[in-house]
Amino acid sequence: MKGAIATTLVLAGALLWSPNAANGQTSMGTAFTYQGRLLDLGAPADGDYDFEFTLYDDATAGSSVGSAVTEDDWPVSHGLFSVTLDFGSDVFTGDARWLEIGVRRGTSTGAYTYLSPRQALTPAPYAMALPGLWTRQNTTSANLIGGYNGNTVTSGVVGATIAGGGSVDPFFGINRVTDNYNAVGGGVDNQAGNGDGDPTNVFVAVVSGGSGNVASGDGTTIGGGADNEASGAWATIGGGQYHDATAQQSTVGGGWYNQATAQGATVGGGGGNIASGSQTTVGGGWLNEAAADYATIAGGGASNPADDSTRNRVFDEYGAIGGGGNNRAGSDDGNATTAPYATVAGGRHNQASRTHATVSGGQDNTASADYATVGGGISNTASTDQWTTVGGGAANTASDEGATVAGGHMNTASGTKSTVAGGYWNTASAPVATVGGGTTNTADEAHATVAGGGGNNASGWAAAVGGGESNTASGSTATIPGGYLNTAAGAYSLAAGRRAKANHTGCLVWADSTDADFASTAGNQFLIRAGGGVGIGTDSPTEQLQVADNAKVEGDLFVEGSVGIGPISPSEALTVLGNIDASGNVKAGGDVQVTESTVNSAMPVSTEQSTTSTSFVQLATIDIPDQDADRLLTLNVRFHAKGESMGQTAVFIVRGFCYGDGSTTDLADFHSSAPLLGAIHIRSSVYSDYRLNLGPFAVSDDQRWRFVVFYRTRTASYAAYIDELEWEARSIRYAY
Repeated sequence: MKGAIATTLVLAGALLWSPNAANGQTSMGTAFTYQGRLLDLGAPADGDYDFEFTLYDDATAGSSVGSAVTEDDWPVSHGLFSVTLDFGSDVFTGDARWLEIGVRRGTSTGAYTYLSPRQALTPAPYAMALPGLWTRQNTTSANLIGGYNGNTVTSGVVGATIAGGGSVDPFFGINRVTDNYNAVGGGVDNQAGNGDGDPTNVFVAVVSGGSGNVASGDGTTIGGGADNEASGAWATIGGGQYHDATAQQSTVGGGWYNQATAQGATVGGGGGNIASGSQTTVGGGWLNEAAADYATIAGGGASNPADDSTRNRVFDEYGAIGGGGNNRAGSDDGNATTAPYATVAGGRHNQASRTHATVSGGQDNTASADYATVGGGISNTASTDQWTTVGGGAANTASDEGATVAGGHMNTASGTKSTVAGGYWNTASAPVATVGGGTTNTADEAHATVAGGGGNNASGWAAAVGGGESNTASGSTATIPGGYLNTAAGAYSLAAGRRAKANHTGCLVWADSTDADFASTAGNQFLIRAGGGVGIGTDSPTEQLQVADNAKVEGDLFVEGSVGIGPISPSEALTVLGNIDASGNVKAGGDVQVTESTVNSAMPVSTEQSTTSTSFVQLATIDIPDQDADRLLTLNVRFHAKGESMGQTAVFIVRGFCYGDGSTTDLADFHSSAPLLGAIHIRSSVYSDYRLNLGPFAVSDDQRWRFVVFYRTRTASYAAYIDELEWEARSIRYAY
């Protein structure tokens, strides 16, 4: 080109337009109109000229932006020209741009003359209100990009929005939208979409702000925070850090390192919590895990924050933990349906491992039976069978259907529907047995009751001990109101006071404070040992029996058996040792003749013996010779025995059988299988006398009886002791 070409340039502006697929509107695109004035050799140019337009990011050096635009043989009239320029998308991002213009005459094919300096492109006044915000046009829905000019919308994406944020600093990074109609509100290093190259498979995902967040599922939302990922469809993360909501409709509200990994699972907040069952909820806390469908953990967390194994966990569906630490609800057997609806309200290291089992609180408690309940306390267990209950206390156990321990320490209710109300080391081990309280008491027969005291035992059916110490009610429906070392061994018997022994059926034995046994000798006796006398109508008896007024009986008075006042072996229907002081008459009519004789007696044990066996060990054999006529036979066995420690039961039993006079069978074969005739349970650690009165047994003149005595201890750690075993057999004949 000959001569100089000079230009005067004016930037007229840019118009953006876009077609709309739904309503037929036309897109303004990315082109703009450039108008200039060209002088050729100092005069306004006329004719056709070739133009080259290049966009730069610097006034003198820098790099070109977008592709150069050339227009050949472009008309210039009177020095003026107008040209439409389109450098493509993503070139005007809010950063400064300069336009370099090259020109040559249209008839020339030589080099362009480049006009200097480059022309700065300045914004129109209204465009200045939107710094750092630009659009990328397409034929469907324009993408809107704001913030750092490095923020990106993946090619082919439509309807994307990046409102702002992003950073040139690689530590923070840019914001990205990779799928259609996704949005990033701000922050840095956030992504809306899954970035797999297909812009159609994640719809309306949103990251509002924060840092390093990824919303990669349909309809997912992240409100803010850092390093969170919502990848399940319609999952939500409110904020916080390092969260994952990976399943459909899962939610993490906030906190740190929480995971909602099943449909509808929710973690409200806290840290290190996991909701991995469908529709599960973890409200907050630390290191909690709800791992079964519809499970709930309200809060709490690991009892040792540094030990993941001490977190709260729900293993079975519909289970719940209110709070506390290291609690478990469910069976942890890999089957989430084994123990539904198990609940631990709080406390530490508690476990409810069966259907509808509940632990309200406390520490180290276990409810391991269906519908079992532990109210609180420490180291309590409601186990084995359904409906067991421990209210509280320490180291208590309820282990059979409907068994209850209300509280106390080391109590056991192991019989069906048995109850221990409280106290220490008490045991109710038979159906419907009850111990009210006290210490080392035992109710080990059906319907037996010990109300309290210490070392008492109710071992007969429906037997009862009201209180006191070292009392034993071993007969059916036998009763001891209280006192010390009393025994009610006969059915329907009652013993009260000190060392009263009602050893026969239907006996009532009342003993005063004398430190000696006072025992019945036959059935249906009413025996009184009162060193200060018995007063009727007087509070100051001067005789063994004193009646202050008349004793009147209208009609006949019949006594079956004997009544002894004073002696323990009455010889008549009524025997009184001492005077009877009565102001009226005492009458007796009719005779009853009783012939009673001792058949035999012996003391097979006279030195101390002991055993730690919990199985019965044979102690002695008692053989009764044949009789000279049909008689009734009774056997009285006296044990001078004890347990090694208070409350540790020593048990003595007697078995017996009848056999023919000429039998040649080896009788030892029958010892362990013979019928049980009586038992004594000893819980005292002090040597005392205990009696079993057995019979009457019918025996003919050609028969013999053998009785075998066994003993054992209830607990192998504590021995059973005996230093005297004495027996006496008597035969009775009645004549009227």
